[in-house]
Amino acid sequence: MLDIGDQIKAILAKEKAERLKTTSQLMLGEFILQLESVTDKTKKVIFDNPNYMPINFDSWRGVYEDLMLEYDVLDENKLLAVSDWIEKAKECLGKTFTGYKGGDFTMGKNTILWVSQYASCGGFKQTKDLPYQAVVGIEETESVVVILTEAMDI
Repeated sequence: MLDIGDQIKAILAKEKAERLKTTSQLMLGEFILQLESVTDKTKKVIFDNPNYMPINFDSWRGVYEDLMLEYDVLDENKLLAVSDWIEKAKECLGKTFTGYKGGDFTMGKNTILWVSQYASCGGFKQTKDLPYQAVVGIEETESVVVILTEAMDI
């Protein structure tokens, strides 16, 4: 018999699986595949708001078992190429991250991706009704690769 903690985890996992059937949100494995499909892997990567750039992966404060793409104000001298992001994303597969308030969480190809900063749940595109920001795709333009995001709720 499962203890109460395991029962709660099972219920939450089932709810998350149902939500993912109807969302455009990417998981880590899909993110990697979309990056790998980019023709020119030397292109730099930015967000769909060109004032911000991705800087790192970490456990998301909203749900520690999910990943966030941490962001910062755009600095063109610090932009990474698609090939760098593929490598960074693949390094997350099977890697254990520590949640904001503790606990260890191993990430895999079915790990959900959000946009946020350390100690926060929301991204740069959040609203009162849609307080979180999800990664929903990749778009290759003539000069850069854009990480597409969408404000949403859990």
